[in-house]
Amino acid sequence: DDEAAARELRLDSLDRCLEQLKPEQRDLIVEYYHGARQQKIERRRELAKRLGISMNALGIRASRIRSALESCVECHCRVA
Repeated sequence: DDEAAARELRLDSLDRCLEQLKPEQRDLIVEYYHGARQQKIERRRELAKRLGISMNALGIRASRIRSALESCVECHCRVA
């Protein structure tokens, strides 16, 4: 199925793009999006506290990393 193949390509691209990040960026973005709704909120609070930054600053960092990942994934998908 074409849809399943496209999804698999995007996931493979995401894996490759995650590997290109600095380890601290990769850890941040994985932890930022991990968990269910309430668990995610609590995890983000803990992450911000551990990093010594505000929740707003954490959101900005995550947004920048996500944007870079999205661009990377799109680039890999166009090449494949």
